[in-house]
Amino acid sequence: MLNELDNEYLTNYNKWSIITNIFKGINKFEIWDEWSKKSDKYSQQKNNTIWNSTRIIKFNIGYLINITHYKLFKKIEEYNIKPNKTMKSKYLSNILTYDDIRLNDNIIIESCTGTGKTTAISKYLEQYTKKNPKYKILSIIDRVTLADQHIKSFKDHNIKFNDYRNKFICNENYIVCINSLLTAKIENEDISNYIIYIDEDLKNILHIIQH
Repeated sequence: MLNELDNEYLTNYNKWSIITNIFKGINKFEIWDEWSKKSDKYSQQKNNTIWNSTRIIKFNIGYLINITHYKLFKKIEEYNIKPNKTMKSKYLSNILTYDDIRLNDNIIIESCTGTGKTTAISKYLEQYTKKNPKYKILSIIDRVTLADQHIKSFKDHNIKFNDYRNKFICNENYIVCINSLLTAKIENEDISNYIIYIDEDLKNILHIIQH
């Protein structure tokens, strides 16, 4: 995104200060400092002083996305999915097995309310993470009321979630509302250690992510 900015963001102090404020808020000094070096006015000493003296964060990464019109996510193409299991029972726990979780990278479940999706998933994820302790769970929901429900359901299976209404802690199970997804500050090298669980309205969540 920095490469998409007009040169005036390097030459105009007020505009440069906005970018500084954004990067201080996400604690990305190295990226910001490297970009600042493109300016003829660059001074390492002044940069360090300004960075350390910045206390109040007024701008967030959304501002940078807006002014650069940067496309954060690739469009997810629609593709036909052939069901490999059909519900023949009221409860998902009678259909889904531990091996379904263990042997598949991606699982999509479509069933009515009250069929025990969260209960079944939490049950098998408890078994899976117990055998594979390096994996943590990132649960993404589309409304706040689901957070408390998830926390309770997973707690019943000995999985404790760090709530997005508290501070994000890396390498812990985390439940987050889609509108607060940026609070999950997971680095690229760590994302492969997370199991992503998206509940309820998948289409709605993917629509929000795309936009």
